[in-house]
Amino acid sequence: MKTMKKINLKWLALLFMGILSVGLASCGDDDDDDNMNASLQGVWEITEYYGTEYYGGSYMKEYKSLEESGHDQYLILEKSGGGWHYTSNSQEIQDTERFYKWEFKNGNLILYYHHEDTYMGHTEVDEYEDIYKASYDGSNTLKLEFQDDVEYERMTLTRMK
Repeated sequence: MKTMKKINLKWLALLFMGILSVGLASCGDDDDDDNMNASLQGVWEITEYYGTEYYGGSYMKEYKSLEESGHDQYLILEKSGGGWHYTSNSQEIQDTERFYKWEFKNGNLILYYHHEDTYMGHTEVDEYEDIYKASYDGSNTLKLEFQDDVEYERMTLTRMK
C-alpha cells in the first residue's frame, strides 16, 4: 500500500509540474507581445507603399506610391491600448488626440476602427479591425502587409520618434 501511494504521489507530482510548465510557458508570448507594443509606440513615416484594390473579384487599381493612393504619410501609435491614426500633416504629429485602439498580437499589428454615423436621428456604429502582418527590426524599420477581399497593402515605415 505504501508503494502504491508513493507511486501515485510521484505521478501526481509529475502531472502537476507538467501542467505548471505549460501554464508558465504560455505567459511568455504575452510578455513578448507587451514588449513589442511598447517598442512600436511612436511616430512612423511611411517610406515605401504598394497597394491594390479589387471589387467583385476583379482587379481595379494599383498604387505604387503614397501619392497615387492618397494614403496619409505618417502612422502614429500611442501607448498600447491607446490610440492610433494616420496623418499627412507633420504639424499634427504633436497633437495628443488619438482616434482608435491598436495592439500587437501574435506577430500582427491590429488597428481597430470605430465609426459612428448619424442620419435622420439614427446613429449607426461600425466597428472592425485591420490585421497587418508585421515585421520589425527592433529599432527603426517596420514592415506591414495587409490583405482582405477588396484590398492589399504593403508598406515600409521608418521611426521618426
